[in-house]
Amino acid sequence: MGRRRALAFIGIFISLFIVLYTPGQAANPLDATVTINAVAILTVTQEEIDFGSVPGLTSGPQPPVTVNLNAKCNRKPGYTVYVRGQNPYFNSLDGDPQSFPLSRLEFLPSGAASYAAVTTSDQMVYEGARNTTAAGDSFSVLFRLNLSGDEASGTYTNTLTFTIVAK
Repeated sequence: MGRRRALAFIGIFISLFIVLYTPGQAANPLDATVTINAVAILTVTQEEIDFGSVPGLTSGPQPPVTVNLNAKCNRKPGYTVYVRGQNPYFNSLDGDPQSFPLSRLEFLPSGAASYAAVTTSDQMVYEGARNTTAAGDSFSVLFRLNLSGDEASGTYTNTLTFTIVAK
């Protein structure tokens, strides 16, 4: 009986040794997942659009002023840049109630042949048809005043908001 026990013990020991120390391959697949969030960044390179001084009683389109922008977007379909005015009127900074319509401010949309009046609703000024590099897309938008000649003297202001939207 002692010999049988000894053989059984040796058999168990050898079986454990074979199971535990047998070289082989182990398959442990591991999925690697990453989510890259959509990013859309728009930079306007100047702080204001300054049309300077315009002679009184001047009518018609005035010389355009260039606004330089840079758009960055990592969405493959691209992005769209919009502009809108904050108020429907240019308001006087001189403390009087004078104003003139925002629609007298016009911009030249990208690829367009004619100017469009700025409104208080988003209007497309540029469309990027693809995602950008880290440097972004630099582009310009022309703005001009198209005066009627009946604007009162004074200094006027309105706020423009540019918005970038990833497609």
